[in-house]
Amino acid sequence: ALASSLTFRMDVKFLGENCHRTFIFNLFQDYFVPTKVIIPRDIDGSSLGVANVYGPLHNKDQARAAIDRFNGSAHYPGAEEPVQLSIVVDGNDQINNGSRIKRKRDGVQQSQ
Repeated sequence: ALASSLTFRMDVKFLGENCHRTFIFNLFQDYFVPTKVIIPRDIDGSSLGVANVYGPLHNKDQARAAIDRFNGSAHYPGAEEPVQLSIVVDGNDQINNGSRIKRKRDGVQQSQ
């Protein structure tokens, strides 16, 4: 768990099914260099439209600046919704433009 204490994680949502790592690196190039980018894919290899972006902890302020700059305004080409960025604080809370959002768990959103 040493590495996780030295990094933060951002979630980026509303990316297109063709999303690739280059888009993510380009999105953040003026703010910080991600240490790891995970783009979950379905069985056919299409992006699920989200990305988990990890960055050095000392760049967390730059990550917040990226949230302020891109949240609701940046679009992935072909995506219907604007990109949504948030910093994951721990397993339950996220910081999104400085306000805390409690994520619902416990079967509230069950997959069908």
